[in-house]
Amino acid sequence: MLAHAQAYGVPVVATAVGGFVHQIQDGETGLLVEPESVEQLQHAISRLLDDESLRRRIGINAHAYAKHELSWKHICRQIYTLYLTVVQVCLE
Repeated sequence: MLAHAQAYGVPVVATAVGGFVHQIQDGETGLLVEPESVEQLQHAISRLLDDESLRRRIGINAHAYAKHELSWKHICRQIYTLYLTVVQVCLE
């Protein structure tokens, strides 16, 4: 769901756990809050609701991130590079 929201340029608030930490650059492609922090969650949602320029900037950045980093072309390049590295290590 996070990737879909980013692809559509929807600003997101997520907890700083698991893959979210790698997929969201806090304040740039979304807002991260600490797990179980109701206060941080409330503050982050209020920031987005109150600040149209922040919503717009995060949405644009999230869309650009998803378009590049989550594209199949980019993922295939990463896998290809990983395989080349593994082969080189095995041949040493």
